Amino acid sequence: MYRQWMFLAGTVIIPFLLFGNIPILSPSTDWVELQFPGTVADYFGDSTVSNKPNSEIIGSSGHPALYTRFDDGGDSLATSGELAFRMRFSGNSGKSPFQSFIWIGLDVTLDGTPDLFLWADRTSLRIHDAGDTLNISPATTTINSTAFWSTPSTTANFNFSPVSLALEPTATNFDLDAAEGTDHFVTFIIPFAEIVNAVTSLTSVVGFNDRSTLSYLAGVSDSLSNYRLDADIIGISGGVDSELSWKVLMAIGPEVGVDGTVIPEPAQAAALMGMGAFLLLVLFRRRDR
Repeated sequence: MYRQWMFLAGTVIIPFLLFGNIPILSPSTDWVELQFPGTVADYFGDSTVSNKPNSEIIGSSGHPALYTRFDDGGDSLATSGELAFRMRFSGNSGKSPFQSFIWIGLDVTLDGTPDLFLWADRTSLRIHDAGDTLNISPATTTINSTAFWSTPSTTANFNFSPVSLALEPTATNFDLDAAEGTDHFVTFIIPFAEIVNAVTSLTSVVGFNDRSTLSYLAGVSDSLSNYRLDADIIGISGGVDSELSWKVLMAIGPEVGVDGTVIPEPAQAAALMGMGAFLLLVLFRRRDR
């Protein structure tokens, strides 16, 4: 009986542990939109690669181009859990496996330049150091070709699926650019501990954890050998060879928490605190009457 119980427990518990805490096909209402300073989530028809909708990031008002989701693993550790991303593409032209390469740049030093990159494609998930170039603009940004960490892509950590009401319950349009058929989502999940290890090893940041803040930039490349965001960059029209800084291009997002929540600017935070103090004063005065 004991062996039977252990076998049954293993069939339930082990898959749960292997598949992690973030369901790969969870609805986007459980996710947070990663916003960028520009007025358009992402522009249509600006990929440098023709006839390959997998390389065309798209988005519009109410239909974000990029989501994130963080799960802390349900424990008290500040470095455990999972960090996930979901990016929208312009269809797939019937070519089912995802054929491009996603790069998510992390600015953990908050100086307006990427410090490391997350990579996702149909065969592997990786973390790479930023290249030895200036990395202040698309034209000057490169990525170290040697992965700091990698793991095979599986059905549990990588998914390429058409946008649907199940994946995006608030969607009102499933073909934003009216080209290449139904838009598609790429969703991928990386263990947060591996990101923490990479930040600790590759940057000057000390004590990075789930209470830290960072900024994101994101894009895709068309070739396994191109360690640049050379096909499409999220939030801007074209610009893959621009010498303008990431900030000037408005291609790097605001400061956010690991869970994707935007951190108010100091002036905004002060204004919110002042408003809160004013409301408290009004309430106290009303009580005194």
